[in-house]
Amino acid sequence: MQADLGVVLVIVRCLMLVTIAVTLGRYRDTGARYRPVVSIMATIAAATALAWAVHSVLMLRQYQPASSFSELWPTAFVLCALIPVIRARGNVTKLLPRVKWIHS
Repeated sequence: MQADLGVVLVIVRCLMLVTIAVTLGRYRDTGARYRPVVSIMATIAAATALAWAVHSVLMLRQYQPASSFSELWPTAFVLCALIPVIRARGNVTKLLPRVKWIHS
């Protein structure tokens, strides 16, 4: 049984999304000060990644793409999001810019 390239890309994307969700969800720094906005952003990012992975798995049974490469760009997008999350080890604060905003 051969798997279509699109199906393989969806499965790889789901694994990357679950990795993002688990990495963000497991991060804990007891010495850091509490930042509620950053915590909410991390929760939303982890929940969105997990929801997209579950949705992709559930829709895999009905998968009928126009071409095999239709899943290439979403998979590339998730890969580009996975790399900084892995490098930051789930610390969302490291992913945010440290530039002071100038209000004029």
